Amino acid sequence: MFKRGFWGTGGRGVCAEEDDHFLAMGQMNGGISALTEDSEVDTLQELPRNSTVVGEGTVIRGIQEVTGELFVRGSVEGNIACDSLMTIEVSGRAEGELVASEVRIDGRCDGTVECARFTVGASGVFTGTVIADTLVIENGGTFEGDSKRRTPDNVTQLKQSLKHKAEGQRSGS
Repeated sequence: MFKRGFWGTGGRGVCAEEDDHFLAMGQMNGGISALTEDSEVDTLQELPRNSTVVGEGTVIRGIQEVTGELFVRGSVEGNIACDSLMTIEVSGRAEGELVASEVRIDGRCDGTVECARFTVGASGVFTGTVIADTLVIENGGTFEGDSKRRTPDNVTQLKQSLKHKAEGQRSGS
């Protein structure tokens, strides 16, 4: 249960007090606080401008479109399209279809990923399919699945799949 916290985007913020339905995900501008599940305020320092952070203990489900860098410290379940770097941090988990310009896994990720550069860090675990131009597995990282070189066909198929699912979710709401 979320008891308190702060969510900031751009120059404005929203405060939550005793609100179980407060969404703990937002655009972060370095040094702004993010809400975590245990009601601790997690101050995010030295983040790039227009970063989105999913706080540790937070679970986000569904289809998300993110502008700017995405840092996952909690859990995301579903499909995510990110126009920049997506980092699944050590405490982070991701499951679903991910499309980004670059993906780095330091936590755990299960699903299908499409990006220009894919990196499994030393503490990272990936299971699934990667469609990428560059694939890096650091010493200690775990990769179990398939990898494919990006082509116009497979990039288009994955992006169309995400777009179709997003449109279906919007019309079903």
